[in-house]
Amino acid sequence: MLRTCADSFAGIEDQEQLYMGNLLDSAKNLWTLGRTQRMAVGLGESHTQVDRAMGMLLPALLAAMSGRSGDRTAMAALHGLLGETGQGAASLDDLAQQLAAGKMTDGAPGKLLPLLFGNETGLLKVVTGLAGLKPGHAAPLAVLAAAIVLHTVAAQAKTGDSQAGLAALLGKERSGILGALPYDVRQVLEAEPVEA
Repeated sequence: MLRTCADSFAGIEDQEQLYMGNLLDSAKNLWTLGRTQRMAVGLGESHTQVDRAMGMLLPALLAAMSGRSGDRTAMAALHGLLGETGQGAASLDDLAQQLAAGKMTDGAPGKLLPLLFGNETGLLKVVTGLAGLKPGHAAPLAVLAAAIVLHTVAAQAKTGDSQAGLAALLGKERSGILGALPYDVRQVLEAEPVEA
């Protein structure tokens, strides 16, 4: 029996939660073809540009989070955001649909970016340039990347894990995450005062 294209994508997205490797690979596993298409069509960008941008945003957010692993205040705030994070592929798909339609969120993903970067927009400017996005289109992708990263960390952190356990989880993968960043993105992160 032939499966439709939509059935094939659904099968792929059903399997996405089975992979539990390192944080970056787990986050990349949640960036599915269906979500790429949804965001590309909604933003009026090519699939390649959207995929390239997300390929920079996922490790950049994880690197910024791991860079804050020694900051107890930041870990307390991040621990609180993990408690607000919706679990499950459906919540990520719903968020992607909203962001593709131009609706930003004030939920946990929308709070992660200011926590990590304050009001700085350097990361979004660099990602926009390197991916060839239209101005303003990196912001919704960054919010979706934040949701994916929060979902990934929440899935890998033990239930009821302490802030210290969360810091250890983030800190142990720092060098691998930094190695996945393009030079220009890494320079922006190193210039951020919260990354010190």
